Amino acid sequence: MIIHSFGAAGQVTGSCHLVRSTQTFLFDCGLFQGTKEVDAQNTQDLPFDPSELDFVLLSHAHLDHCGRLPLLTQKGFSGPIYTSQASRDIVELMLRDSAKIQQMQKHPLYSEEDVDNTLSLLYPIEEGSKKTHGQTSFSFYPAGHFLGAHWIKVKTPEATIAFSGDLGRYDCPFYPQPYKLGRVDILLLEGTIGSRVHPPIKEGLNRLYKEVKKCIQKKETVLIPAFSIGRTEEILSTLVKLALEEENHSFFDIPIYVDSKLARNGLTLFHKYDNLHKMSLEHLAPDNLYLRDLKETASLKIEGPKILISASGMMEGGPIMVHAKKYLPDKETTVFIVGYQGEETLGRQILTGQKEVTILEADLEVQAKIIEIKGLSGHGDSKDLQRFVSSAQGLKTILLVHGEASSLQDLKEVFDKDYTVHIQKHNQPFEM
Repeated sequence: MIIHSFGAAGQVTGSCHLVRSTQTFLFDCGLFQGTKEVDAQNTQDLPFDPSELDFVLLSHAHLDHCGRLPLLTQKGFSGPIYTSQASRDIVELMLRDSAKIQQMQKHPLYSEEDVDNTLSLLYPIEEGSKKTHGQTSFSFYPAGHFLGAHWIKVKTPEATIAFSGDLGRYDCPFYPQPYKLGRVDILLLEGTIGSRVHPPIKEGLNRLYKEVKKCIQKKETVLIPAFSIGRTEEILSTLVKLALEEENHSFFDIPIYVDSKLARNGLTLFHKYDNLHKMSLEHLAPDNLYLRDLKETASLKIEGPKILISASGMMEGGPIMVHAKKYLPDKETTVFIVGYQGEETLGRQILTGQKEVTILEADLEVQAKIIEIKGLSGHGDSKDLQRFVSSAQGLKTILLVHGEASSLQDLKEVFDKDYTVHIQKHNQPFEM
């Protein structure tokens, strides 16, 4: 058995891991996201022949895990792509949105027709059920990271492999606990957070609510860049839940605007798959929530206190740019950074205190207050990963992926005492 990592190897994005056993299959095929140099990796030829793949296993529907799937079908892949039903529905939203963005580029990676071809190959399987493809069998189990996110266990004639995908946090208020590993020989484990330990997620959520409440009392604008599907719902449900618990009736006099078509469509899936998350549907649909396109109209005219949640989460494209252009120069605005900000992104620039920024070709001075809310990461920290690994039986080898080189090295030292630990490098095969 040989395992190649063609993405998320020594870096966080671009998840793509190829396994050559009695059959050849792929874990994920995601977009590289970040700096221009990182994004440029998407334009490189795939380092394998997609037509040789027997099947693909998709852990979840974030773009850095599913965003290059259309390139597979474009280059000759015609086999099944196995995933959960919820992930299948979210993938459709993600890839159609991605294709529209691609068509705005000088050299688009793929078209809407490529997306249609990809969607026709998606094969949903039930959580926990066993699916057999040739000599290989596999099952999907909750990962606790995102709606429909799973880790995957694969049994081949040579070994049993588990792929963590993106592993979530234990005791998360939004998603179920990661399911225990059980018997497994090799684990491909994400290491986004490295050896670091998160503060309790509830601390971050409580701070967010308290700071937002202060802004509203001062009649300010609250601007929250958030990923369209997942973080938007988490932030919305938290604010509403804590306001109800506190009997803060005035909170519901303040308009909450979710300005992202993708986020609005994503909200419907959180209603459809309410058995896959722990958020109350009541908290996702308060009376003061407005779901309409604000890009050219209302958001630029609304006076007084308001909450604007908009994509993208790193302030790189999307409707958030229109709001940022208007509100970053406004002293009566507070921007809440609620997630990771990649290098060179607008989100990273304002988070690090840069006062002069360029937005939509306009040079602006940042006058808004910037508040970072820590501890909201959807990725498990060192303690979460150790707890997950400890649920394995017979585990011999851990392959670390999906993390910066320094983070993976730190994490390697955590597991070195009890396991053979290997840090996957781009296109350098690991062989049993």
